[in-house]
Amino acid sequence: MFGQDENPFDIQSRIGTVVEDSLTQTSDSFSLDKHVSFVERRQLEMIEENPFNVSHIPVKKINKIAEVKSDQIDSPPGKNINKDLLTKSNTRNAKFLFWFFLIQLLLLTSVLGINREFIKKINRSISNDNFAKLVSRDYNGGFNALFVIMYVIFIISLSIFIYLAARHYVGISGFSKFLVFLLSVSGIYLFRHIFLGFQGFVFPFSKTTSYYNFMIILFNSYLGLLLIPVNLTLAYSPEGIANISLYIGMGLIIVLYLLRFLRGSLHAYTFISNHLFHFFLYLCTCEIAPIFILVRFLSNSFSN
Repeated sequence: MFGQDENPFDIQSRIGTVVEDSLTQTSDSFSLDKHVSFVERRQLEMIEENPFNVSHIPVKKINKIAEVKSDQIDSPPGKNINKDLLTKSNTRNAKFLFWFFLIQLLLLTSVLGINREFIKKINRSISNDNFAKLVSRDYNGGFNALFVIMYVIFIISLSIFIYLAARHYVGISGFSKFLVFLLSVSGIYLFRHIFLGFQGFVFPFSKTTSYYNFMIILFNSYLGLLLIPVNLTLAYSPEGIANISLYIGMGLIIVLYLLRFLRGSLHAYTFISNHLFHFFLYLCTCEIAPIFILVRFLSNSFSN
């Protein structure tokens, strides 16, 4: 017993406090009991002095706890957001976009199945004004089943792009928010075409307004095709590639809008010079006002 007390290799026990308390209580109860034998008392002491009775936390778990604590310290109060959960929520919110991409591909497949040369004609009409006039005559000024399908593709593409841009900059997400963008874009272009038809009916330049109406349908159909790969990379690619896709999409929209407006202005140059007030009325009512109305409506809808 004296040699055991002076053992230099004796390891102090590192078991939990709860186990130590229970063992000390049991040892006290045994010590108070007069009928406990020496062997039983010695066995209890050996349990307490067992060098292999070690309770520890695994190193991986300690590192994980330290990382969690460091994240909580570094992040400001009220903003302890896990990035993995944020990316999972964005992916979950983007799941419904898959079905709209599928609808677009099915519509595009149906167009190619009906007329394989139709996409080539649209591409050639963008750069050739004379060929665009021939396409306008062949397809009833854009009011044709193929152009209707292409316009549906454009409405979905532009709505998805605006939704993804809003999610990137503002943090708006959800199927209900996307429906607001879809209905807003549809309403704006429906109003634009109705207003152009009414303007051609009232004022003496129906052919010019009908051709410009076709130019809007033509350029929007082309833009809808270009935005499909942009939206796919913007929705499902990493953040760096998504940022590049966002700027590419904005550039395509601006370039095609300016090109359409320039070609329409050159085509109606004589009418613009003779009817400058009517052109200014169209510019304010049909081109500028819907954009401000849309921005105002969306800001009021998402601020509540």
